[in-house]
Amino acid sequence: DGRRDILASTRAALDFLQALHDDLDNDWLLALAAYNSGAGTVKRAIKANERHGRPTDFWSLQLPAETRAYVPKLLALAELFANPADYSLAIRS
Repeated sequence: DGRRDILASTRAALDFLQALHDDLDNDWLLALAAYNSGAGTVKRAIKANERHGRPTDFWSLQLPAETRAYVPKLLALAELFANPADYSLAIRS
């Protein structure tokens, strides 16, 4: 079972995330949302916004609360790791 192999499971997760990205017009925020709530959920939200003439970016979609929080949390973590000194953080290995 590859789920217990950290390298195999990470590679599978990254491959899946890349496939979601490719399937959702190369939009990483939509891909992350789909990774969390499912591609069908995101695609239905996009279609609903299209029907109502609304934008279809992540921030404009009606998605589950967990997903609306998940993506910004990942963005915040990425910012912290990219610029730790700006936040008086020391990243240890």
